[in-house]
Amino acid sequence: MRDSKKSLSREELAEYDGTDRVISSYQLEESIKLRDGEDQGLCIKSGIPALDRHTEGFREGELIVISGPTGQGKTLFAQTITAHITNREDPQHPLWFSFEMPPKQFFRCFPSVPFFYMPQELKPYKWKWFEERCLENEAKHGGRVIITDHLHFLFEFFRTGSPSLEIGRLLRKLKRLAVDNNYIVFLIAHISKLPKGEKAGLHHIRDSSFIGQESDTVLMIQRIEDRKKGKKNRSCITVEKCRWTGVFGEQVYVNKVGGYLRELTDEFSL
Repeated sequence: MRDSKKSLSREELAEYDGTDRVISSYQLEESIKLRDGEDQGLCIKSGIPALDRHTEGFREGELIVISGPTGQGKTLFAQTITAHITNREDPQHPLWFSFEMPPKQFFRCFPSVPFFYMPQELKPYKWKWFEERCLENEAKHGGRVIITDHLHFLFEFFRTGSPSLEIGRLLRKLKRLAVDNNYIVFLIAHISKLPKGEKAGLHHIRDSSFIGQESDTVLMIQRIEDRKKGKKNRSCITVEKCRWTGVFGEQVYVNKVGGYLRELTDEFSL
């Protein structure tokens, strides 16, 4: 690729043959086929059937945000995905950044610890360090699934004059990381405090509207109560947006079974 401040003339552009030259969709499609063959790219599922129907899985190059009220299953949801993808026929072993709790405590959250990767030592608020660990993981282990818990450990909130814009820049960096390296990136994000009884939505995600705008898929998990039975351990996962399928607002009801989230076949209203 040409990298120069000098502009090319129209005559020079007519003969330009750099790797970033403009080509037709047919030419680009053919070059992709020659490079990748019939490979459709990495796609993983959550292991929750109804959710997988709504999203058709998660693909390389995508940024997926998992959000919801505090203590209502965001990390458990990500752990459920981890257990599912590490136990399939073609396993994927994600790279986890668990900033929320130390490894000893984090491992106890699993019924039995699946095979995944983690940095031996975490360094919060350092984007370059985070990016290098992702690239290191791919170089050493071939890993292309990244799970980060959570967003606010990737930048120094109190050192920026405009947190919303800084979060927007960070989300674009994460998206570019996913696209440029064919990664699937999961990011856990918190929401603002909800009034009692209110359903969490895309607009409740904390500190920046860019989180919802820049991500490919947003999944909101919230605990619900079956008013007839008085049970509170059920949860609802809402597909707030999914660029791939165009689905939004679809709900999937789950319960914690055997240490992971499992789909319920009956429905409960909020």
